[in-house]
Amino acid sequence: MEHIRGIGKLKKFSESLTLCRFSTLRLFTLDHQGRYAFIHCRLKTERFDPPLAMDLRFDGVSSVQIKGVGGGILSQITGFAVVDISAKGWEGINWEAIDYEEGRIRWYAEDFQILDVVRV
Repeated sequence: MEHIRGIGKLKKFSESLTLCRFSTLRLFTLDHQGRYAFIHCRLKTERFDPPLAMDLRFDGVSSVQIKGVGGGILSQITGFAVVDISAKGWEGINWEAIDYEEGRIRWYAEDFQILDVVRV
C-alpha cells in the first residue's frame, strides 16, 4: 500500500488506517475526455474516530460495473479495496477497484491516487 500516490494523507490520521475502513460512498462521478475516462469518488468512514472522508481519483478507467448503489440513501460499500494488478501486464491497466464483500462495484484504472483525507 505504500506505493499508492497520496497514501501519506491517509497515514497522517493513523498508520493502521486502510481503504476498507471507508465504507460509505458519498460521491461518485464518471467523466471522460474523448476515449479517456476517469472517476472521482468520496468515501466516508462510519466507525473511526474522528470520522473521515477520502477523495480518490482514478484515471484511464475501463469496465465499470455498479449494482445497487444510490437511490437517495447513503450507499454502504463493505470491503472496498484498490488492488495493484500491474504485475498482470495488462496494457493500460494497473489498478482494480472492488467491493470484495458484496460485488456492488468494480472497475479497472491505469492510475489511482488519494487526493485528500479530511475530518468530517
